[in-house]
Amino acid sequence: MVDRVGQQLGSYRLIRLLGQGGFAEVYLCQHVRLNSYAAAKVLNARLAGSDADSFQREAHTIARLLHPHIIRVFDYDIAEGAPFLIMDYAPNGTVYNAHPKGTRVPLAQVVSYVKQVAGALHYAHNEKVIHRDIKPENMLLGRNNEVLLSDFGIATVTQTQSSRSQLTRDIVGTVAYMSPEQLQGKPQPASDQYSLGIVIYEWLTGARPFQGSFTEIAIQHVMASPRPLREKIPGIPPQLEEVIMVALAKEPHKRFASMQSFSNAFEQASASGPSFRSIPAPIPGSPRDISPPPIVEEVVTTGPTIPVFTESSAPVNTPFPAQSITPPRPAPAAAFIPMTPGATPGPGPVQRSGVFSRRVVLGGLVGLVAVGGGLAVLALAHPFGIGTGPAFTPTAGPSGTGTHSASTSTPVTPTGPPVTSSWSTLPALPSPEADNVAIYARVQQRGYIYMSGGFRGTKYSPRHDDNLYRYDIAASQWGIVTSNFPGMFNNSVVLDAQNNFFFTGGFSPDNQAVTPLVYKYQPDTGALVKIVPPSTIVFGYGGSMIADQQGYLYITQGFMQVFGTRTFAGRGWYRYDIALDQWKVLAPLPVGVGYTVLAPDRRGGIVMMGGTLDTEEKQGITDIYRYSIASDTWTKEQIPAPQAFNGVASCDLGNGKVVVVGGYDPVQNITLDNTWLIDLLTLHSTALATLPGGSRLGAATYDGAGNVYLVRGASNNANAPTQDFWRLSLTS
Repeated sequence: MVDRVGQQLGSYRLIRLLGQGGFAEVYLCQHVRLNSYAAAKVLNARLAGSDADSFQREAHTIARLLHPHIIRVFDYDIAEGAPFLIMDYAPNGTVYNAHPKGTRVPLAQVVSYVKQVAGALHYAHNEKVIHRDIKPENMLLGRNNEVLLSDFGIATVTQTQSSRSQLTRDIVGTVAYMSPEQLQGKPQPASDQYSLGIVIYEWLTGARPFQGSFTEIAIQHVMASPRPLREKIPGIPPQLEEVIMVALAKEPHKRFASMQSFSNAFEQASASGPSFRSIPAPIPGSPRDISPPPIVEEVVTTGPTIPVFTESSAPVNTPFPAQSITPPRPAPAAAFIPMTPGATPGPGPVQRSGVFSRRVVLGGLVGLVAVGGGLAVLALAHPFGIGTGPAFTPTAGPSGTGTHSASTSTPVTPTGPPVTSSWSTLPALPSPEADNVAIYARVQQRGYIYMSGGFRGTKYSPRHDDNLYRYDIAASQWGIVTSNFPGMFNNSVVLDAQNNFFFTGGFSPDNQAVTPLVYKYQPDTGALVKIVPPSTIVFGYGGSMIADQQGYLYITQGFMQVFGTRTFAGRGWYRYDIALDQWKVLAPLPVGVGYTVLAPDRRGGIVMMGGTLDTEEKQGITDIYRYSIASDTWTKEQIPAPQAFNGVASCDLGNGKVVVVGGYDPVQNITLDNTWLIDLLTLHSTALATLPGGSRLGAATYDGAGNVYLVRGASNNANAPTQDFWRLSLTS
């Protein structure tokens, strides 16, 4: 073992060793600028060449998983040949610690655990990631005793004899939860459901259903049915036992069609019939004071390999049957693609050598997550902020066509499970607004939509609004936060990990000039700080901005001259380090474009879609470009955007997808009513519910709870902004 205490990995300094396993050590670490604590996992292997590339690719997959019940990976890299990851701390141990071996867990607690774990797995499956190592040891407890699923593994190519030996021990240690198909080297999403079913069986009875050696347990998984739960718990409702047995079906297609369907059925069945008593279980302690340095209780060792599947069934949210359970309709098996090249399925569940060889090739890494105090899991609402003339956020909805819908330039392709959406009106804005921005934030445990003032129209005096407003979602009421906010419009806004707003200055109506400034606003205190970039950094209005939640802002140049037919966007592309207050000029944009949609693709890149070359919005484009953060390079995609995104409101979903609303068609001189869901990996576009009347130069933001809030901006007449405020409700 190498003592790494005192070393710095990326932006984190290792403080002390928390634990170690056969593959890795976990250290308490601290961000050198933010002073925040995290866990650093360092693999005991030297990677280079294709192995290092494989690690980087698979780390991308882990880091893009953003969910309230999944441990967050903040950073990853390879330092002197040793790969490492920086992850969240979970302060209250594991579920296994809370309910040790032999303990029966109260049913109400089991229902709570299942809802949280199933929600995390449903999200991961939609992201085409299979966990493969579901067990109580890999369920951590956060500050409020919420479950945080860990051990989404990273495959590494370490084929030494010592690695084989350790991997053998890992297999024996986790085989009790493996599905029959996983033992055969053919995992799929339903495999996680099976494993969770085993965990539930153990929670309710105090013992796993299958016991013995590795081979004996593997044979039982494939050949034997678990002992009926009613033999161990006489009072268990029959419907509840049947739900668990469906999840434990030997054939994957006979299980529930999705984790959400399983969770819904389990919750409903748990409330059916007479209740039964469980042997009292230890209650997890209250969260401890996590003042730095945090106290570490335990280290969870090793994790699985992450497979990726190419196809998944749509969620089934049907009510639970009253009398008996009919297994879900067989769904097509998902095609399994191992993330590490060269891995092949083992010959069978009882031939241990086959399983071991697969595990050697796909040795787990991410499992070792430290338990003990520190960084809270980031909320999903804004994993990345998106700024264009608007702001950010939704999910999908049923397709629809409106009178102003533009024809698409690329086939519209469904991108995932069906999502139902509907538009509804909300209390009107305090005044007509367009060319402004909006953003969702929680302040003192209350949700608000913040909106900057913008262009009010030619009939108003003054025409431009310097107020900062906010909409209280619970009270359905608008109010003025401050009446002397810096005048700005055609700008962008993002939210960082510390709940700070960052506004680009855009065009200043106060002095009728372009203002290459950034304003930092803290909604909790009302503090406002002006950030002045160096003279080499020039950006104006109509540009776009994102925050990567790693402490950086990325900003496009936009337009630098006052409005006119010969005003074209610049190609400047910049990065701002928030903590260090440092700017960097990046590789120029492939084309000067304004009013474009900018979003992170969750694969280590940034996607720029559509927009317009000129401020008159006459020269819109449908080109899509992808920026590699690692190599600082741009590439053009072959698939175009479904329309030129001129003056649209766009929202990042936080899962590699973006919703785009409205826009302007200069050929027909109309405002568009389209709503699009764009998958940033495949670039497939799905039409959602259309917005009555359309939207132009509006602003959109997401509350993280299935609601998109839209300031319409203008309708057909760009000189006549509206007071319209809409909500798009999304359900799947």
